[in-house]
Amino acid sequence: INAEYMGIYQMSLQYGRIPCPGRILDDLGGGFALGCAAGSVLYFIKGLWNSPQKGRIAGAFRHVARRAPVLGGSFALWGGVFSSVDCTLLGIVKRESPINPIIAGFVTGGILAFRAGPFKALQNALLGGALLGLMEASGLIMYYMQMRAAKNQAMEQEKAALEKAALENAKKSKS
Repeated sequence: INAEYMGIYQMSLQYGRIPCPGRILDDLGGGFALGCAAGSVLYFIKGLWNSPQKGRIAGAFRHVARRAPVLGGSFALWGGVFSSVDCTLLGIVKRESPINPIIAGFVTGGILAFRAGPFKALQNALLGGALLGLMEASGLIMYYMQMRAAKNQAMEQEKAALEKAALENAKKSKS
């Protein structure tokens, strides 16, 4: 294993992410699980709604069994393509940055809509990039809010410790 790969590996661990080869498989499995879970709820409700009154529950479960894995596969495909592009960008740029997932979302949207033609591919690419941009922006905002809260808490603890020390010094000087 070369030093360059180890640097990227350490960088991924630093940001709390699974290193690249495993990240693709992790996102494939996570996407499938998420799609199946969401599809189970969605298709259970749809099966209840569309089944005859006497067989609603059985119809709902049949609908889930037929359709939820299809949605899971679609989610897995999106997660796999996204992670592959993200890992490719990480290999090219050699650093984790908030722009990498945005570019990966843009490329993923374009790749998955490529068969529908260039106009639809561009539309979906822009949508994918915009959605990932919103997610990255909200993640950065949450990060900075947490850092600000932690900094304020540390300052308050330091202030309380200084006040306590001042009170102790005042008591000692009176004695």
